[in-house]
Amino acid sequence: MVKDMMLAAFSNPASTPDWAMSAAGSFAAHLDAEVSGVLTTIVVPDRSNALSRRLVGADAAIAAENARSEAEANVLAARFRKMIGSDDPHRLVRLHSFNIADPGPVARHARLFDGALLPIYGHPDEQWMIQALIFDSGRPVLLMPRRQANRWDNVLIAWDGSRAAARALADAIPLCRRARSVEVVTITGEKPLPEDIALRAVVHHLRRHGIEASKILAPLQGDDVGADLLAHADQRAADILVMGGFGHSRMREFVLGGATRSVIAAPPLPVLLSH
Repeated sequence: MVKDMMLAAFSNPASTPDWAMSAAGSFAAHLDAEVSGVLTTIVVPDRSNALSRRLVGADAAIAAENARSEAEANVLAARFRKMIGSDDPHRLVRLHSFNIADPGPVARHARLFDGALLPIYGHPDEQWMIQALIFDSGRPVLLMPRRQANRWDNVLIAWDGSRAAARALADAIPLCRRARSVEVVTITGEKPLPEDIALRAVVHHLRRHGIEASKILAPLQGDDVGADLLAHADQRAADILVMGGFGHSRMREFVLGGATRSVIAAPPLPVLLSH
Protein backbone atom coordinates (compact mmCIF):
# COMPACT_ATOMS: atom_id res chain seq x y z
CA MET A 1 0.00 0.00 0.00
CA VAL A 2 1.34 3.41 -1.01
CA LYS A 3 0.51 6.34 1.26
CA ASP A 4 3.35 8.87 1.17
CA MET A 5 5.46 9.88 -1.84
CA MET A 6 8.42 12.25 -1.81
CA LEU A 7 8.98 14.89 -4.48
CA ALA A 8 12.64 15.86 -4.93
CA ALA A 9 12.58 19.56 -5.84
CA PHE A 10 15.24 22.20 -6.55
CA SER A 11 14.95 25.96 -6.23
CA ASN A 12 18.08 26.82 -8.27
CA PRO A 13 19.80 27.10 -10.68
CA ALA A 14 16.78 25.66 -12.54
CA SER A 15 13.68 25.73 -10.37
CA THR A 16 11.30 22.76 -10.39
CA PRO A 17 8.54 23.79 -12.86
CA ASP A 18 4.83 23.91 -12.13
CA TRP A 19 4.04 21.03 -14.50
CA ALA A 20 6.36 18.77 -12.49
CA MET A 21 4.70 19.54 -9.17
CA SER A 22 1.28 19.11 -10.72
CA ALA A 23 2.30 15.73 -12.19
CA ALA A 24 3.70 14.61 -8.83
CA GLY A 25 0.44 15.47 -7.13
CA SER A 26 -1.56 13.70 -9.84
CA PHE A 27 0.51 10.51 -9.58
CA ALA A 28 0.25 10.41 -5.81
CA ALA A 29 -3.51 10.97 -5.99
CA HIS A 30 -3.78 8.11 -8.49
CA LEU A 31 -2.38 5.81 -5.79
CA ASP A 32 -4.54 7.39 -3.06
CA ALA A 33 -1.36 8.79 -1.52
CA GLU A 34 -0.07 12.17 -0.42
CA VAL A 35 3.03 13.90 -1.77
CA SER A 36 5.58 15.62 0.45
CA GLY A 37 8.55 17.65 -0.73
CA VAL A 38 12.27 17.78 -0.12
CA LEU A 39 13.49 21.11 -1.46
CA THR A 40 17.20 21.62 -2.11
CA THR A 41 18.64 25.13 -2.38
CA ILE A 42 22.21 25.61 -3.58
CA VAL A 43 24.13 28.27 -1.67
CA VAL A 44 27.61 29.75 -2.06
CA PRO A 45 29.99 28.97 0.83
CA ASP A 46 31.99 31.83 2.30
CA ARG A 47 35.57 31.08 1.24
CA SER A 48 36.74 34.64 1.00
CA ASN A 49 39.73 36.03 2.87
CA ALA A 50 40.50 39.46 4.24
CA LEU A 51 42.14 40.65 1.00
CA SER A 52 39.32 39.54 -1.28
CA ARG A 53 36.79 41.11 1.04
CA ARG A 54 38.58 44.46 0.80
CA LEU A 55 39.29 44.38 -2.92
CA VAL A 56 36.13 42.93 -4.41
CA GLY A 57 33.59 42.97 -1.61
CA ALA A 58 33.32 39.16 -1.56
CA ASP A 59 31.23 39.08 1.60
CA ALA A 60 28.59 41.32 0.08
CA ALA A 61 28.57 39.40 -3.20
CA ILE A 62 28.16 36.04 -1.45
CA ALA A 63 25.44 37.41 0.82
CA ALA A 64 23.55 38.86 -2.14
CA GLU A 65 23.73 35.60 -4.10
CA ASN A 66 22.55 33.54 -1.14
CA ALA A 67 19.74 35.99 -0.43
CA ARG A 68 18.59 35.58 -4.04
CA SER A 69 18.74 31.79 -3.71
CA GLU A 70 16.70 31.90 -0.50
CA ALA A 71 14.09 34.13 -2.13
CA GLU A 72 13.77 31.65 -5.02
CA ALA A 73 13.38 28.82 -2.51
CA ASN A 74 10.64 30.71 -0.68
CA VAL A 75 8.75 31.20 -3.95
CA LEU A 76 9.04 27.50 -4.82
CA ALA A 77 7.98 26.47 -1.32
CA ALA A 78 4.88 28.67 -1.64
CA ARG A 79 4.07 27.12 -5.02
CA PHE A 80 4.44 23.64 -3.55
CA ARG A 81 2.15 24.38 -0.59
CA LYS A 82 -0.43 25.81 -2.97
CA MET A 83 -0.21 22.68 -5.11
CA ILE A 84 -0.74 20.28 -2.20
CA GLY A 85 -3.28 22.55 -0.55
CA SER A 86 -1.65 22.39 2.86
CA ASP A 87 0.59 24.49 5.10
CA ASP A 88 1.61 21.44 7.16
CA PRO A 89 5.33 22.02 7.90
CA HIS A 90 5.96 18.27 7.91
CA ARG A 91 5.02 18.11 4.21
CA LEU A 92 8.09 20.12 3.14
CA VAL A 93 11.72 19.65 4.19
CA ARG A 94 14.23 22.29 3.13
CA LEU A 95 17.89 21.44 2.57
CA HIS A 96 20.88 23.64 1.76
CA SER A 97 23.76 22.40 -0.36
CA PHE A 98 27.06 24.02 -1.33
CA ASN A 99 27.78 24.58 -5.05
CA ILE A 100 25.91 21.47 -6.29
CA ALA A 101 22.75 19.71 -5.21
CA ASP A 102 24.10 17.11 -2.78
CA PRO A 103 22.09 13.94 -3.50
CA GLY A 104 23.03 12.18 -0.24
CA PRO A 105 20.64 13.97 2.13
CA VAL A 106 17.80 13.74 -0.41
CA ALA A 107 18.29 9.97 -0.77
CA ARG A 108 18.36 9.55 3.02
CA HIS A 109 15.09 11.46 3.38
CA ALA A 110 13.55 9.24 0.68
CA ARG A 111 14.07 6.18 2.91
CA LEU A 112 11.09 7.26 5.02
CA PHE A 113 8.69 7.45 2.06
CA ASP A 114 7.00 4.85 -0.11
CA GLY A 115 8.81 6.16 -3.17
CA ALA A 116 10.55 9.18 -4.65
CA LEU A 117 9.35 11.35 -7.54
CA LEU A 118 12.05 13.10 -9.56
CA PRO A 119 11.04 15.51 -12.35
CA ILE A 120 13.33 15.40 -15.39
CA TYR A 121 13.65 18.86 -16.90
CA GLY A 122 17.35 19.61 -17.32
CA HIS A 123 18.62 20.50 -13.86
CA PRO A 124 22.45 20.28 -14.01
CA ASP A 125 22.64 17.82 -11.08
CA GLU A 126 19.80 15.61 -12.31
CA GLN A 127 21.84 12.53 -13.21
CA TRP A 128 23.65 12.47 -9.84
CA MET A 129 20.31 12.71 -8.07
CA ILE A 130 18.84 9.87 -10.15
CA GLN A 131 21.70 7.53 -9.24
CA ALA A 132 21.62 8.42 -5.54
CA LEU A 133 17.87 7.85 -5.31
CA ILE A 134 18.04 4.53 -7.16
CA PHE A 135 20.98 3.05 -5.27
CA ASP A 136 20.94 4.74 -1.87
CA SER A 137 17.31 5.39 -0.94
CA GLY A 138 16.09 1.79 -0.74
CA ARG A 139 12.88 2.98 -2.40
CA PRO A 140 11.48 2.98 -5.93
CA VAL A 141 12.08 6.13 -7.94
CA LEU A 142 9.75 7.54 -10.57
CA LEU A 143 11.47 9.65 -13.23
CA MET A 144 8.98 12.18 -14.55
CA PRO A 145 9.83 13.85 -17.87
CA ARG A 146 7.77 16.67 -19.38
CA ARG A 147 5.72 14.15 -21.36
CA GLN A 148 3.26 12.97 -18.75
CA ALA A 149 0.47 10.48 -19.18
CA ASN A 150 -3.04 11.85 -18.73
CA ARG A 151 -3.70 8.53 -17.07
CA TRP A 152 -1.65 5.55 -15.88
CA ASP A 153 -3.63 2.85 -17.66
CA ASN A 154 -0.92 1.08 -19.66
CA VAL A 155 2.00 -0.35 -17.68
CA LEU A 156 4.99 -2.03 -19.32
CA ILE A 157 7.26 -4.05 -17.02
CA ALA A 158 10.77 -5.06 -18.09
CA TRP A 159 11.73 -8.51 -16.84
CA ASP A 160 15.09 -10.29 -16.96
CA GLY A 161 14.84 -12.42 -13.83
CA SER A 162 17.32 -10.26 -11.90
CA ARG A 163 17.05 -9.16 -8.29
CA ALA A 164 16.50 -5.55 -9.40
CA ALA A 165 13.73 -6.60 -11.80
CA ALA A 166 12.05 -8.55 -8.98
CA ARG A 167 12.18 -5.50 -6.74
CA ALA A 168 10.67 -3.34 -9.49
CA LEU A 169 7.93 -5.90 -10.12
CA ALA A 170 6.95 -5.87 -6.45
CA ASP A 171 7.06 -2.08 -6.22
CA ALA A 172 4.81 -1.76 -9.29
CA ILE A 173 1.97 -3.94 -7.98
CA PRO A 174 -0.09 -1.04 -6.52
CA LEU A 175 0.19 0.72 -9.88
CA CYS A 176 -0.68 -2.44 -11.83
CA ARG A 177 -3.82 -3.00 -9.78
CA ARG A 178 -5.17 0.31 -11.06
CA ALA A 179 -4.07 -0.21 -14.68
CA ARG A 180 -6.22 -1.34 -17.59
CA SER A 181 -3.32 -3.03 -19.36
CA VAL A 182 -0.20 -4.65 -17.91
CA GLU A 183 2.42 -6.15 -20.20
CA VAL A 184 5.67 -7.85 -19.19
CA VAL A 185 8.48 -7.76 -21.73
CA THR A 186 11.70 -9.76 -21.86
CA ILE A 187 14.44 -8.84 -24.33
CA THR A 188 16.31 -11.96 -25.40
CA GLY A 189 19.78 -12.34 -26.88
CA GLU A 190 21.66 -9.95 -24.61
CA LYS A 191 22.46 -12.37 -21.76
CA PRO A 192 21.41 -15.80 -20.47
CA LEU A 193 18.00 -15.67 -18.79
CA PRO A 194 16.80 -17.98 -15.99
CA GLU A 195 14.22 -20.43 -17.31
CA ASP A 196 12.64 -21.16 -13.93
CA ILE A 197 11.39 -17.58 -13.49
CA ALA A 198 10.47 -16.88 -17.11
CA LEU A 199 7.61 -14.71 -18.35
CA ARG A 200 4.89 -17.29 -17.76
CA ALA A 201 5.88 -17.43 -14.07
CA VAL A 202 5.75 -13.63 -13.81
CA VAL A 203 2.27 -13.57 -15.34
CA HIS A 204 1.17 -16.28 -12.89
CA HIS A 205 2.60 -14.29 -9.96
CA LEU A 206 0.71 -11.17 -11.00
CA ARG A 207 -2.49 -13.16 -11.39
CA ARG A 208 -2.16 -14.21 -7.76
CA HIS A 209 -2.37 -10.48 -6.98
CA GLY A 210 -5.51 -10.08 -9.07
CA ILE A 211 -3.61 -8.58 -12.02
CA GLU A 212 -4.09 -9.95 -15.54
CA ALA A 213 -0.94 -9.39 -17.56
CA SER A 214 0.21 -10.36 -21.03
CA LYS A 215 3.75 -11.31 -21.97
CA ILE A 216 6.08 -10.16 -24.74
CA LEU A 217 9.23 -12.03 -25.72
CA ALA A 218 11.29 -9.93 -28.10
CA PRO A 219 14.78 -10.45 -29.56
CA LEU A 220 17.38 -7.74 -29.07
CA GLN A 221 17.41 -5.46 -32.11
CA GLY A 222 20.81 -3.87 -31.60
CA ASP A 223 23.26 -3.77 -28.72
CA ASP A 224 21.27 -1.55 -26.35
CA VAL A 225 18.57 -3.21 -24.24
CA GLY A 226 17.51 0.15 -22.83
CA ALA A 227 16.83 1.53 -26.31
CA ASP A 228 14.79 -1.58 -27.13
CA LEU A 229 12.72 -1.18 -23.96
CA LEU A 230 11.97 2.44 -24.81
CA ALA A 231 11.03 1.44 -28.36
CA HIS A 232 8.63 -1.21 -27.04
CA ALA A 233 7.14 1.32 -24.64
CA ASP A 234 6.50 3.64 -27.56
CA GLN A 235 5.06 0.88 -29.75
CA ARG A 236 2.72 -0.31 -27.00
CA ALA A 237 1.66 3.25 -26.09
CA ALA A 238 2.78 2.61 -22.52
CA ASP A 239 2.04 5.27 -19.94
CA ILE A 240 4.90 4.11 -17.73
CA LEU A 241 7.90 1.78 -17.98
CA VAL A 242 8.85 -0.28 -14.91
CA MET A 243 12.36 -1.72 -14.69
CA GLY A 244 15.13 -2.67 -12.33
CA GLY A 245 17.93 -0.16 -11.93
CA PHE A 246 21.17 -2.09 -12.35
CA GLY A 247 24.60 -0.99 -11.22
CA HIS A 248 27.61 -2.29 -9.32
CA SER A 249 29.73 -0.56 -6.74
CA ARG A 250 33.28 0.48 -7.52
CA MET A 251 35.24 2.69 -5.16
CA ARG A 252 31.98 3.68 -3.42
CA GLU A 253 30.46 4.87 -6.69
CA PHE A 254 27.91 3.02 -8.76
CA VAL A 255 28.77 2.10 -12.32
CA LEU A 256 25.48 1.89 -14.18
CA GLY A 257 24.44 -1.05 -16.29
CA GLY A 258 23.94 -0.35 -19.97
CA ALA A 259 20.15 -0.57 -20.00
CA THR A 260 19.81 1.66 -16.94
CA ARG A 261 22.25 4.21 -18.33
CA SER A 262 20.50 4.57 -21.67
CA VAL A 263 17.02 4.82 -20.14
CA ILE A 264 17.84 7.47 -17.54
CA ALA A 265 19.85 9.62 -19.97
CA ALA A 266 16.70 11.15 -21.46
CA PRO A 267 13.56 9.16 -20.61
CA PRO A 268 10.74 9.94 -23.06
CA LEU A 269 8.07 8.64 -20.69
CA PRO A 270 7.73 8.13 -16.92
CA VAL A 271 10.04 5.35 -15.70
CA LEU A 272 9.70 3.56 -12.36
CA LEU A 273 13.11 2.26 -11.27
CA SER A 274 13.92 -0.02 -8.34
CA HIS A 275 17.18 -1.54 -7.16
